[in-house]
Amino acid sequence: MGTFFRQCQVSREASPSETLILVEDTEGAVFGGFASHTWHVAQRHFGHADCFVFRFEEDLQVHRWAGLNSYFLFADASGLKLGGGRHPALWIDRDFLRGASGPCETFGTAGALHGVVPELSGDFVVKTFECWGFDCLDPPKEDTGWERRQAGAWQACRSYQHLLRGA
Repeated sequence: MGTFFRQCQVSREASPSETLILVEDTEGAVFGGFASHTWHVAQRHFGHADCFVFRFEEDLQVHRWAGLNSYFLFADASGLKLGGGRHPALWIDRDFLRGASGPCETFGTAGALHGVVPELSGDFVVKTFECWGFDCLDPPKEDTGWERRQAGAWQACRSYQHLLRGA
């Protein structure tokens, strides 16, 4: 986890960026989330309403902020998570080997992002973890905010989905 945070800080100093996390579990489920802020150790939640979580089934399912709380992102030495309330939408442990997902008030998810039965919550074993950064070294002259970030993240998700279907 320390190396992950150091790499995030290096990119943060060069250009603060949003990140897209993609996870594949050992059952073949692919899911993840978009972080509005650079990952860093914090004592409380951070981020804002641009965050979202997603899963792939037949199609891309995106869950945006539901408006019930502001527990968007959290990270410490034990791991990182997106969402909060009774359950995080996505939690990854410090070794990037295990995770958990469940019904999350932040993003209005009714169940886990992973698994065959998404209505249930529970643990999973991480097979693949990827974190992609979006830099803003050459922003457009008129910043479109959420729409620009959303379009870039969704395009990355769709590209990844296309790669999975071709594999």
